[in-house]
Amino acid sequence: MFLRFPGALGVALAALAASAAACGDSNGTGTTTDPADDFAGTWRYAQVQSVLQCPNADPTNQLPEPNKTLARGVSAALVDLSPSPLLPGVFCDFGFDISNGIATAQPKQTCPLTSLDNLTIDVGADGAPLWTITLNSPSTASEVVQATAHFQVAGQPESCSWNLTAALTRVSKD
Repeated sequence: MFLRFPGALGVALAALAASAAACGDSNGTGTTTDPADDFAGTWRYAQVQSVLQCPNADPTNQLPEPNKTLARGVSAALVDLSPSPLLPGVFCDFGFDISNGIATAQPKQTCPLTSLDNLTIDVGADGAPLWTITLNSPSTASEVVQATAHFQVAGQPESCSWNLTAALTRVSKD
């Protein structure tokens, strides 16, 4: 039966192969892997500068825990499961979108640090969140954060800038 329609079978197989070749991930690498797989796992801070600057106060070093944990997310491609460097025991679980080897925090996320205090991610002139994690190789990445911590001090609101730049080295994959 197939011998009668070799042209139709060939066309069908070519269409199937073309359809499979068009499948790929959103970062355009042509693979079917999840781009979050490149980020998921445990990373160690190799170099870090993390400073909290409040009005009328000296800058304060706010170093994160030595390891950063990233995992595949449910409502975001990637989630940062690391504790907050601003307040021990607080986990913000910020979500990130991934494009071309760069994970960018999703917009309009806020993390409650206490019942009165919170952290918001700053945005650039283009409206994009100013927190990125960039893969430099399969085992190295860089992280840049610009955020604002909103505190209640003696019943008055106070906004402090938090800036972090860091080099990350992969410790394990998820």
